[in-house]
Amino acid sequence: MSLPLQERTRGYEFSGAEYKLLFEKENMGYVRFRNQKLGIFYLDPSPFLRNPLNIIYVVKIGEIPPKRTLIRVTVAETSIEYEVIGGVLQTFEIRYITGWETVDPNRLRTKGLIDREEYLHLITYPIKDRYNIHEIADCIGVHTVSSPQVAEILKGGVNTIVFTNSQKNKKLAEFNRIMSLIPNEFRQIDSPNFYKTTTKNERINLPESQEVSVAYYNANNVPVHIPIAFDAEFKPYSEIKENVEHNEALIRNYLLDTLLFNPVLLPRHYKRVEVMIYDMLDRITDQKEVPFFQDIGGAIPQLVAAFARITFKSIVTPAELAQSFQAWYSMVSEIMVGQNIEPLNVDQIYRLNSHAETLLKELTLRNDAGVPLTLETVRQNTRVPGLFFEKALEQLRVGGYIYIPNEETIRLISY
Repeated sequence: MSLPLQERTRGYEFSGAEYKLLFEKENMGYVRFRNQKLGIFYLDPSPFLRNPLNIIYVVKIGEIPPKRTLIRVTVAETSIEYEVIGGVLQTFEIRYITGWETVDPNRLRTKGLIDREEYLHLITYPIKDRYNIHEIADCIGVHTVSSPQVAEILKGGVNTIVFTNSQKNKKLAEFNRIMSLIPNEFRQIDSPNFYKTTTKNERINLPESQEVSVAYYNANNVPVHIPIAFDAEFKPYSEIKENVEHNEALIRNYLLDTLLFNPVLLPRHYKRVEVMIYDMLDRITDQKEVPFFQDIGGAIPQLVAAFARITFKSIVTPAELAQSFQAWYSMVSEIMVGQNIEPLNVDQIYRLNSHAETLLKELTLRNDAGVPLTLETVRQNTRVPGLFFEKALEQLRVGGYIYIPNEETIRLISY
């Protein structure tokens, strides 16, 4: 899919939400700042498409809205200004606002041309039908839609390891062909939504990205959220080329609409998440060796949000909780046997360093004393040096000692 996102001009090239904001809604859109300090901004039809109209909004009274947020504004007055840009005189309409409110992206939803099942079918259409095609589709699907960032200390995204035992280079080419649905802009290191496929054991942490989704191809020494068994047969490309090209815009537009949603995991579901983490701990730590490095405390929160996002939900429901664990468990059960890859020693990969052990003791003492575990208070009161705090917290999360459901909260797993 080579068409740059900012160069889309035809109606069928816009996602459903973009089309509505371009042609049906006024004074509503996603905030893109011209001057954040002065509260001067544009309202775009999505974070991935700039508004072609020269309309500028200026906060006259009240707070400045956050960037990349969908809002509706109250306009008090307007004026016309002129500016020479690139030697051309341009006219700008200035709209002064006295208030704004956030808008649920579901307000922009209409019955789409495709639904979740059709999206999953289309992205895996090149794969010949097989017994676990639905499990493969689920895993690739949640990787493509990623998951939102819930805390500044923790990137969003869904990382996966793609396993193949035969024709590795050919299978990598086929996987990359499926992943060509990801816009090229999302492969740039400054993209808020970043995607990459790699054969290297490299941890990727990009300061400009809120979401980082990496597919590790037979590279098993980096923590991931869900694996994919990819020993599938593929249809000859000459037979499917026309169908694939015909559906490119449909697939991309569905993906872009999903990325507008940031599903929230409510506190009433925390206990169920913890039960799922216990089950994951049982499945992984009962083994002496494993074929991949499972992020135990990070997987379930990321996966449930991705399963909610792929169906355009703003709130995680019990359905996504069940779907996410079933998808993970089914794929892990297949991968645990017969992988032609050097296994990892469980005790070694989950061994805590001294800083992580110190932090775990502190968290346990505070939790036993009934003190709320928040990122801010834990960071302020720990004996772990600031330089090593985030790494220690990551070790605890990956090992399944904690999980982080939101910006404020750390939840301790007593296993």
